[in-house]
Amino acid sequence: MQLAIALSHRSKLLILDEPTSGLDPVSRDEIITLLSRYSADEDHTILISSHITSDLEKLCDYVTFLEDGKIRLSSEKDDLLERYRLVQIPSTRIVDVEPNAIKGRRDGQFQSEFLMRTEDIPSFGVVQRVTLEQIIIMLSVGGGWS
Repeated sequence: MQLAIALSHRSKLLILDEPTSGLDPVSRDEIITLLSRYSADEDHTILISSHITSDLEKLCDYVTFLEDGKIRLSSEKDDLLERYRLVQIPSTRIVDVEPNAIKGRRDGQFQSEFLMRTEDIPSFGVVQRVTLEQIIIMLSVGGGWS
């Protein structure tokens, strides 16, 4: 209801805290579509605070990650998603990975998964695109904020 009131006033800036939290998937999709249409007008800006990174990925042009009250990362969303990749590397090849290239790490029994900048990916790694959620988790766990 509050969102409808805010949108009806055609405010130039909306500040929303967890606007889709607690909603079912259909309602979340409707709210995201509504906010996307609203922000398509360049006269409108929406500042969203949310833990639902999939919503942020759909809506935001810029993202800022806060941890312990500090800005850990702030970037254009598309640049951020292009900057990083998840890379699977067999356990036998981990010694061949440049330690400074690792921004986050998750070890498995036969391979490890690394968050790496695209320019640092070794030729022997299996590369996957990354989501905002994966970036946040891997940077937080791996301490690779930069």
